[in-house]
Parts: sequence; C-alpha cells; structure tokens
Amino acid sequence: MIYMELIGELGAIPLKEVSTVTDRNRGKIPTKAKNIQNMPLEFFTRHAALREQGNTSLLFTPYIIEAVRKALEEDEQS
Repeated sequence: MIYMELIGELGAIPLKEVSTVTDRNRGKIPTKAKNIQNMPLEFFTRHAALREQGNTSLLFTPYIIEAVRKALEEDEQS
C-alpha cells in the first residue's frame, strides 16, 4: 500500500528511459526519453492492485512499454 500512497503524493510521474536497452535477441535497441502527461491516477492504482494480486511482475514503466508493443503488433497485423 505504500506504493499507492506515494503515487498520491507525487501526482504525475514522468517516465524516464535510458538511451539504449539491451535485448538478448536483438542487442542494443535505441530508445527515446518520453514523459506521459496527465496519466490518470486510476491507471497507477489498477496496476498496483495487479501487482499485489500477483497478476504482473512488471513495474509501471515496463508495463506501459509492453502494452504499447502489443498494441503496435496488433495494429500492424490488421
């Protein structure tokens, strides 16, 4: 529950990404730093609930990145 309390105190939290990340299959992948403005607080609390229930082990930023990757793959297939 500390996680949810911190979210309330911090408000909008910018996502920070490094200039490159390493993927075992693809080597270094270039990245771009991006702040998501006005992320609904509900998303943080729902993610925290999923983590508490053991339905995801991902932290919030990797969770967002994975969701975007899946959406892009789905859109590219259609």
